[in-house]
Amino acid sequence: MSEFEPTAQAAQDLEAHATERLRAARELLKLDLHADAVTRAYYAAFSAVTLLHYLAGDSFSSHRQVLGQFNKNYIRSGVFEKQIGVKLQDLLLKRQKADYDASARFTHDGAEQTLRDAEWMCEQILTHCRRTYPDFFRSAP
Repeated sequence: MSEFEPTAQAAQDLEAHATERLRAARELLKLDLHADAVTRAYYAAFSAVTLLHYLAGDSFSSHRQVLGQFNKNYIRSGVFEKQIGVKLQDLLLKRQKADYDASARFTHDGAEQTLRDAEWMCEQILTHCRRTYPDFFRSAP
């Protein structure tokens, strides 16, 4: 873990990273590219978690650290409900299956549910980030 001083521009870039991945997952789902949609959905949620850590001044060198510290600092401490941690773990397992199991198949409905879970998670985390760190985000006109 390293500590640093976060900037508004970098925070906004990370937020855009999460929302762009959600958009990509939606488009992949429309093309019936279910495994790729699942992967992008996971990375959207991962980007939101990364933003949360970034705003707290933390940076980690591995996926495992990012997810472990999220569970420790935000789930176990009660900042977010346990369900968000369960969904993140489920997204990770599906992403691993999509990326590493050539025989894995995802139905349209299953991929769509995965996307909805990622959208819900991103909304929860990004809303928390905007409320907790308002100076880092542009106000709506």
